[in-house]
Amino acid sequence: MQTPWRHRLKQAFSLERYEEPLTGQERRLLEKIAAAVVRRRMETPALFILESAKPLNYLGSQAMAFFEPVVRGLFAATDYGRVRRILERRQSVECLLQEIENRAEEEKPASANDLDGASG
Repeated sequence: MQTPWRHRLKQAFSLERYEEPLTGQERRLLEKIAAAVVRRRMETPALFILESAKPLNYLGSQAMAFFEPVVRGLFAATDYGRVRRILERRQSVECLLQEIENRAEEEKPASANDLDGASG
């Protein structure tokens, strides 16, 4: 039988928490973020930044933790902590990328779709 300190030490390095699937509420928050990005027509830079930073998502979430007091002092960031905890998970950035791509495709004007078909 393991002693309590060994058990705690083993749990300290566990990655299980970061592999949990996203809940429905967390997915809705990512959808809200994606909608805001697409509404501002910032999907291309957002996709570029998220793709390039995907391997560093945990490090980015920890940077968010560091800057949280400053952000909360300047803005009314009610979902900031939730977003930070979501970004700790490996699959969250991919989920956000897919949501931005899907929303951008839905928002694409009909005239842009016509041009795509005319060139091919």
